[in-house]
Amino acid sequence: MASLDGLSRPAFVIAQELSQNNRSGLTVRFLSKKLDLPMEEVEYLVDLHPDLFFLDLTRVRITREAASLMRRVERGLENRGDIRSLYDQTATLNTAELVALTSYLGLDPEQVYSKRALADWLLQEQYHQPESLVSYVGSQDFSSLAKEIFDALWQSEQGVLTATAIRALMDRPDTETERALGELIAGFAVFEMFRFDEEDRLVRVIALLEELRACRASASTEGGKKPELKRVEEEPEEVVSFGVHVTKQVCRLVAAVAGKPARLRADGELYREDFRRLEPLFDEEDVPLYTCLWYAEALEWVGVVDRRVVAAELDGLVAMSWAERHWRLVEWVLRTAGSEAASLHFMREFAGLLEDGAWYSVDDFAAYVVWREARESSPILAMDRKGRWRYASPRGGAAAERTLKWALEEGYLWLGLVDMGAAGGREVFRLTPLGRWLFSGGGEAPVTEQDSAPAEIVVQPNFDIIVPVRDVDPLVTVPLEQFAEPHGAGHAQVYRLTKASVTRALQSGHNGEAFLNFLVKHNRSGSLPENVATTLEEWFGSVKRVRLKTLHVIESDDPLVIAELLHRKPFAQRLSKVDPNHTVAYSKISKKELMKRLEKDGFIIE
Repeated sequence: MASLDGLSRPAFVIAQELSQNNRSGLTVRFLSKKLDLPMEEVEYLVDLHPDLFFLDLTRVRITREAASLMRRVERGLENRGDIRSLYDQTATLNTAELVALTSYLGLDPEQVYSKRALADWLLQEQYHQPESLVSYVGSQDFSSLAKEIFDALWQSEQGVLTATAIRALMDRPDTETERALGELIAGFAVFEMFRFDEEDRLVRVIALLEELRACRASASTEGGKKPELKRVEEEPEEVVSFGVHVTKQVCRLVAAVAGKPARLRADGELYREDFRRLEPLFDEEDVPLYTCLWYAEALEWVGVVDRRVVAAELDGLVAMSWAERHWRLVEWVLRTAGSEAASLHFMREFAGLLEDGAWYSVDDFAAYVVWREARESSPILAMDRKGRWRYASPRGGAAAERTLKWALEEGYLWLGLVDMGAAGGREVFRLTPLGRWLFSGGGEAPVTEQDSAPAEIVVQPNFDIIVPVRDVDPLVTVPLEQFAEPHGAGHAQVYRLTKASVTRALQSGHNGEAFLNFLVKHNRSGSLPENVATTLEEWFGSVKRVRLKTLHVIESDDPLVIAELLHRKPFAQRLSKVDPNHTVAYSKISKKELMKRLEKDGFIIE
């Protein structure tokens, strides 16, 4: 192989042509004409390389050793030393080479492996991470000289050395060096490639995997680029803050459903009447109605029974603070939503670097986080969306940076975990107390603006009840949904008390006295207008109450049979007259027991 190092292109072309006609050889004249070379040059090159060529009477032939080497050189010219070449090379291995590779990989020699399986094994075990290759060479059955050559190649700046340079570094006989290189090449620890240099001479190159070299080069060039995480001193011009707004919208929907269940069609959509009733609860910029319904059902704040959306037991939910309710919703969203869930580990790990109330650039924070992740986590070999193999941080990279920025600008913003603003032409954000609490994993819940807001309503003498939507907990107003009719929407919701609405609530089983106590407790003035209190008591008192009961009867076409039953002692105490001639009702005894007694006394039950 050493004889091929530095071979000129014309000599290589001659050797290539002869390797394809090595049985009969070719004349100098034919080579000159075929390769467009002067006959003198052909004769000169044949004489110059006796290790490659010899004259057989009038024909030039290639030596047997050179013919096999030429096939190896041709493969090396096509070899790029990348993963695609790795798969191509394993596909051409013969039986002896497969056995040798199985031995280097430390696999069971008795088991038969396909060539594709061996290539997959190489990627998973030998090249999964950059350090995996070092462990592979150090732990497998390579000679000490092979390990020295690999170490020299690993320590080289580009991961590429010429065979001539390797022989000079090792200072060993060429046969020993070639044997050690053969071990590394057969074990796919290094790749052998042939190239022509700028002087058109053949150069034999030993290199690490191309994707591994690219990873090392990227690490060396990016090592000096350290993004800075600095607070933005300039105050933002516009600040967007959501707080617990999403949770409040969901609670508003739960309250509306608690007052009057909504019906679902077979396709899962709301009936038009219920959609029109619930849609005004949401402004154009709010979370959509169906999204809130989805959240409420996932959190089990509402349920679907016989295609009717009904509210769950609300006592526990009403007792929670806004932060606790918000925790429930955000925790579920962060487990299921795309970019928010994908970036959650970043925020939990790096939120501690953000000062309370300080503003930071979205771009700078995302770049800093990804840079830290790339430094602290070893890259892993994987195929990207374009089908290219490369080493990338398992949690970093450009895609992770885009995902984190999207989560900050969209998901985390409307979940109230960050506030957004614009300063100096850049998007900036700050961590909210809710975000600090949620990303840190709990602790004492922060008090929100909604927790401190008084739950006051205004009951007017005209039977209208005004509810300030932004201040009052929607779940507190569930009794109003049950006993009154909503009118209008916006910053103040109006409910109107009518006799029909009160009657419907009482017919549904709601407690009128509890409703009166609710109005007195939450009315801003502390007491109800006299006419409202009096009228409500009259409405409650004027309700006509009846009880419906179910009777179990015994019938007979013969009046004498009925009379006999009424006079028999075992039955007389449990029977009462309905129709003295044909029907009596029974009680205080089960149907099964009554049937037994009747049959015992000789009655036939039809």
